[in-house]
Amino acid sequence: MRCREIDESDVAAVIALLARGFPAAGRVHWVRALTGLANRPVPAGLPRFGYVLDDGGTLVGAILTVFSAINAGDSVPTVRCSLAGWFVEPAFRGYAVRLHLAALRRRDVTYVSTTAAPHVRPTIEAMGFRRYTGGQFIAAPVFGRTEPGVRVDALHVGDPLDEALAPDHALIADHLAYGCGVLVCTAADGLHPFIFRKYRRRGGSIALPLVRLVYCRDLADLTRFAGALGVHLLKRGVLGITLDADRPIDGLPGVFVSRGLFAESPNYFKGPTPPRPGDLAHTELAVFGP
Repeated sequence: MRCREIDESDVAAVIALLARGFPAAGRVHWVRALTGLANRPVPAGLPRFGYVLDDGGTLVGAILTVFSAINAGDSVPTVRCSLAGWFVEPAFRGYAVRLHLAALRRRDVTYVSTTAAPHVRPTIEAMGFRRYTGGQFIAAPVFGRTEPGVRVDALHVGDPLDEALAPDHALIADHLAYGCGVLVCTAADGLHPFIFRKYRRRGGSIALPLVRLVYCRDLADLTRFAGALGVHLLKRGVLGITLDADRPIDGLPGVFVSRGLFAESPNYFKGPTPPRPGDLAHTELAVFGP
């Protein structure tokens, strides 16, 4: 039994393995996931896909890793890794922790888990992961405040990016390539980007008229421009925005939920730089899609 990095020759077998392990997600989801990992930049020296358990040439377990350089306003970007698709065939579950330990060996990396199933949460908590959000806030932005003169524009792949967005150029370009939607609010003090994904419950076949917040510079921006964003989204059939949170968002109309139809997995992290609510950039949700 070996625990090793996934290479390109393993991709088809990893897709088949994860499709068996997560039947509700479907094979198409994992094809999209591995294709997304194959086509995105990875910080030097880090795995492109993740790790597998190799039992004499047969893959019996896998964990996907999404490594990214995150610019949090510091001169030196930090490295974040989003963990996904942790599955081991039932006969080999005793080796499951080896996969996680292989993926977690870098002390300078902040690891995040945004889709941990209920039976997995005690294990990752025992490994030192801590929750940083425990529920979702479902906002009705059209009923929020609107600053006078704010304009909302959508960006598309290949559009030129204004120099005022320079700190986020790479982030925006990457997420457009992943298939996310990008809106930019133009206000008196400059340009403010927002990145969204269509909302779909894991394993759900029906897309609800909601989008999920992937990134904004500050949640205060969402409150500040809620009305303008809400009108823009409503014209395109989107009724609301969901975002990971621990409590209601002051000044933003909506409801906080921690269980039920709209409650997603709690978000966990381990490492030196805790993520902030409102930032799911380069995570499983952003790269793989809903």
